[in-house]
Amino acid sequence: MIIVRITENRFLCFFILFFLYFFNVLSRIIFSPLMPIICNDIMLAPNEVGNIFFILSTGFGFSLFLSQYISKIFSHKKTILISTFFSSCGLFILSLGTSLFSIKIGLLFLGISSGLFLPSSIALISRIFAKKYWGRLFGLYSAAQSMAFLVAPFLVEFILPYLYWKKILSSLGSISLFMTLIMLLFPNTQDEKGEAVNLQILHQLFKWPFFWFVLLLLALITGFNVGVFNMIPHYFASLSNQIITLKTNYLLIFTRSIGIFAALIGGWIMDLFGIRKSLAYGLIICSFFTCMMGIAPNFSNIAFLLQSLLAICLTPIIHVGVASLAPPGKNGMFVAIFSSFAFFLGSGVIPQMLGYMAKYEKYSLGFIILGIIGIFPGILLFWNKLPYSFSTKFEFIGYKKIEE
Repeated sequence: MIIVRITENRFLCFFILFFLYFFNVLSRIIFSPLMPIICNDIMLAPNEVGNIFFILSTGFGFSLFLSQYISKIFSHKKTILISTFFSSCGLFILSLGTSLFSIKIGLLFLGISSGLFLPSSIALISRIFAKKYWGRLFGLYSAAQSMAFLVAPFLVEFILPYLYWKKILSSLGSISLFMTLIMLLFPNTQDEKGEAVNLQILHQLFKWPFFWFVLLLLALITGFNVGVFNMIPHYFASLSNQIITLKTNYLLIFTRSIGIFAALIGGWIMDLFGIRKSLAYGLIICSFFTCMMGIAPNFSNIAFLLQSLLAICLTPIIHVGVASLAPPGKNGMFVAIFSSFAFFLGSGVIPQMLGYMAKYEKYSLGFIILGIIGIFPGILLFWNKLPYSFSTKFEFIGYKKIEE
């Protein structure tokens, strides 16, 4: 066997991690465009559609939080291998599923295994590359997620006529497993173990009032971005007798194609107006278009296009906001804590809520309620008497603000 050293092939290692991350995201996001087909195949009720994403997101959020403990035991590289191997197994289980129960088990398995990947992959890249390369590398690395959102509807639209949906899942599992085997060629050189979440910091963080407000913002923006994306194909399918739209998958492809530029615009807006004003204006406008998806079903495709672009703009802004709150040396821990809870709420609870509204034929009302909920924290961001801001850092001992 030819052993390839990380120190001599850093960029090869990076691109392997890049494609593993791409398949990690794709394996979860593929269920959004597949959902109308799966519903017809196994006769899913509308509330079960939301429950599917709730189960997947619960597993993902839970393991994202625990990833710090797993990497402390097994090291970052072994955590990555565990994640990708069992994610592949989860896809194989789903491809063999014949009932709703077996699909739910497969989704929980997939969510738990895939959530371990991201923190360890970021830590490994940070370890093998000098800090001066981080900006460009992580900018490129984040493009893997955008690619997955773009490729998922493309696969369903152009591959599904020739390949059954279960075969698509098994094919993704096979490719992911192959990439895992390639990763095995890299020894543990430059590898290290992770740092577990400090329970004392976690306890104090929960007592910090601004934590819950920022968590609400991150959960809403995740819901607007991922949660709505997950449910929109099923929503459009439920409106198929009322409106004439572009084919849903074409709309998803177009939205995510220009969404790559929207993320860059979001960063430019943040530099121009600051984190607080950018979030306030963006959240209110995004919430308005979310409401319009329910108020005006005849124009829901246009409302979704604008809503989705605004949600993509808001994503890097809120992530920078969360990172700005972290005390020195605790950035990764802060991101893991915030992201795990926010992903569970935004990508799990929000689709579950929309699914229950659909069960009682109130699908449109669900989007209106979601939009109204999002408007209030946006307005609150304009309130000058808000006791904390994104110029405030969390202090480990106590929780008083420290102005930069």
